[in-house]
Amino acid sequence: MDIKKTISNNLFWVGLWLAQFFLFFFLQRSSRWIDFIQSLFYKTQYFRVRLLKGIPFSVGDVFYLLLVVYIVTSLLLMIRNKTRKKIFRNLLIVLNALYFVYQIQWGTLYFQLPLLDKSQIYAPVKNSDLKILAEKYLEKSKESRANFKDSVFKVRDLRPIIKAIESQQKNRNFTISVKPSLWGGLMSYSGILGYYNPFSSEAQVNQNLPHTYLIFTMAHEASHQIGFAREEEANFSAFIIGQKSENPELRYASNWFALKNILYNLSAQDEGYVRDFINKLPQPLKNDYLVEKDFYNRYSGKVASFFSFTNDLFLKSNQQDGSVSYNYFIYLLLEYEKSSGLTQ
Repeated sequence: MDIKKTISNNLFWVGLWLAQFFLFFFLQRSSRWIDFIQSLFYKTQYFRVRLLKGIPFSVGDVFYLLLVVYIVTSLLLMIRNKTRKKIFRNLLIVLNALYFVYQIQWGTLYFQLPLLDKSQIYAPVKNSDLKILAEKYLEKSKESRANFKDSVFKVRDLRPIIKAIESQQKNRNFTISVKPSLWGGLMSYSGILGYYNPFSSEAQVNQNLPHTYLIFTMAHEASHQIGFAREEEANFSAFIIGQKSENPELRYASNWFALKNILYNLSAQDEGYVRDFINKLPQPLKNDYLVEKDFYNRYSGKVASFFSFTNDLFLKSNQQDGSVSYNYFIYLLLEYEKSSGLTQ
């Protein structure tokens, strides 16, 4: 074996990855490049989603499993096998290809212009305005929750909800494919509610979630599927889907999500108000809140903390503010209320 040639080949693939990294680093600061990738996404996403939509299980989950098996097997063989340089080269080729596909099909979308500019995002918010919104979305949540007689909110058939989400995307030439993840148990312990797979163009949700979480997560991941890369913009898109939908489950999930976000933002400034607010919730809403709280307590731990930490780093690396950026939803909600003529 020509050792010099083997080393040269491996260095080539390492160098190619570094070249890709710096190339995309600079390209993602070009508005023309971002517009091109965004246009490419919109023109091809319908067909990419349709390709695997009819398969009843998550192809993306299987793909990630096979990828992990391949990487682990390659690393083990490299330790024990004399052909480790060839194995390493093949691993580098695969990782280069995956990095390129990821950046073309998804990574660049994180650099789209945000729905709000920074002057709007960092503008001061009055607690009094948030308290008005809290009372409003409490009434909306009570009204939409009254459609369900169960003591704890439950959905018996998810198919009408998926159709209701999809019906709002058809006029934009989009289709969606929301599937239960094969790894729901692991996702529960990791704190992951769902995820969008840019390689399979599928949206996966953790089917073990409390149903208040589950419904909104479906709309959230479907929003990623139509091009909303930023987490809070996907949340806002999911909120709008619920507000515009005639489906009662979606409307309740949307109102309930907005109320919880408002209270979360208020809790940092007026914890006493939020504690009293929760204590005074009507019993059906309080039951749903306690189910969510129990789910969080049951699965929280070191694994969830690790994934929260890594997710925070990932968001920061993609032009988002990390976990703290989730407050961005409040600014979007305030702008929505203003544009609807509901607040001044």
